[in-house]
Amino acid sequence: MDGSLNLASLLQSLDSDGDINNGVIVIDTVLAGLLSSNTDFTSATFRTDTEADLGITLVSQSDAQHRLNSNIEANGGTIPDGANIPIANAGVDQNIYTGTNVVLDGSASSDIDGRILNYTWTFTLKPTASTAILSNTTSMQPTFTADMDGVYVVSLVVNASSSYSIADTIKVTANSAPVADAGPDQIVYINSIVTLDGSNSHDPENSPLSYIWSIVSKPNLSNDLLDDNYIVNPTFTPSVEGNYTIELIVNDGEQNSTIDSVSIICESVTEVGGLINTNTIFTADNSPYLITEILQVDVNTTLTINAGVTILAREYKNNIQVFGTLNVEGTSSEYVILETIYISPRNISTERQAYINIDYAKFNGGGSPYSSPFNGVGSGHGVLNLKNSIINGYASMNIWYPHLNTNIENNIFINTSVISVLTDGGVVVTIKNNVFDNSLWIDARARYGTSEINIQYNTFIDSDTTMLQLSSQGTMTTATDNYWSTQDISKIDNRIYDNNDDLGLSGSIDYLPILTEADLNTPIYTP
Repeated sequence: MDGSLNLASLLQSLDSDGDINNGVIVIDTVLAGLLSSNTDFTSATFRTDTEADLGITLVSQSDAQHRLNSNIEANGGTIPDGANIPIANAGVDQNIYTGTNVVLDGSASSDIDGRILNYTWTFTLKPTASTAILSNTTSMQPTFTADMDGVYVVSLVVNASSSYSIADTIKVTANSAPVADAGPDQIVYINSIVTLDGSNSHDPENSPLSYIWSIVSKPNLSNDLLDDNYIVNPTFTPSVEGNYTIELIVNDGEQNSTIDSVSIICESVTEVGGLINTNTIFTADNSPYLITEILQVDVNTTLTINAGVTILAREYKNNIQVFGTLNVEGTSSEYVILETIYISPRNISTERQAYINIDYAKFNGGGSPYSSPFNGVGSGHGVLNLKNSIINGYASMNIWYPHLNTNIENNIFINTSVISVLTDGGVVVTIKNNVFDNSLWIDARARYGTSEINIQYNTFIDSDTTMLQLSSQGTMTTATDNYWSTQDISKIDNRIYDNNDDLGLSGSIDYLPILTEADLNTPIYTP
């Protein structure tokens, strides 16, 4: 049989009519003339000897037998027993996760003559840096580990004795699965809007992701649903106390991630709102408090918020309007937490002013300790004392015409907007020993009479934004002895806006001398 296949292989290799499949062999006589007259077609070295003599590459035995058998059948002939070539079947292509142990399966290979098959597997392609190897190249079901992203092509040839199949291949595509991140667990409150966050999910190949969220468990009486199951930041409003478990799967267009879940614990709240006209204390025992409508502190009335209290709001503007007195009394170990809370002074007359005293509070997610004084009358808009607090992302603070001295001391301002100051009547506004990080400027908007605006001993984290500014009527009394995170005077000057920058302004800001390090009484802060 080997001699016959070697002859068929030679004849097909010498075929010069340009059609190897038409059953007609036109011998290339020039090449044939180079063949030794005593060629042994049964020799074990026939192929290598002949290829060396003729300078060609012979058609493989399996290809030669396949074409020979095809032409015999095409012309009505019958393939004799033992002359059929086996058929290799390397299995179906696979898409797998990188790192998977891939099982190849040649069991669907066959031989019409029922002979026992032998298997030969070889890699014909794999990712450049891959070190993958087959567990056994002659097994019917070898394995390998896809150690790199990319395409692996494995070839299978089966043989029955000296009859070899045409090679069949399988393509294995390895892709690192995307990683779902459903965000941190949260403690939330009834009827508050909960925002889920899948933005930290990622794909190793940086493919775009799609998102699939689902609430897999929730309190028995809850009918709550996500507003959209297929976006990165869906929301829902829990209406029942208890635990909600929400799962996230992301897909990179080829594969799903494994599931990541987030636990949402919904707790009860004390709902407040409307008019407070008797002295009232918010205590930690009844915390958190949810402002469901604008809360107004009446004239001659004091609202005290104790340490450890959290204040939430359903609406974002003018949550707390102070006509009387508001005392926020946190401690260094137990802050008062205010989530997106706007506190607004509301004077009725110069004799009936708002008093706002805030100590050890944390303003999160926007809001303002002292927002625009709407409905202001006359030249008095209350008084603010803000100390030892952390204010993150608030809207502007408008300290306009306070009727008594106002102090903003020992606070940390992060990602905050403008502090606007207008003074008259001998009132002193002091802004000292604060830290300002990525925050907009302090605007000395106007100063009349003997009033003063003193800005001292603050730390301004290095940035390119304006930090001190005069407006049309502004005159800065004192802006010396601040720490600018640099001693480069040109850089500091670029962060100050006065009549050196705009001749239409009425004054300049004298900021010298500067501190060479943060004042010891300024809060320690690491960006």
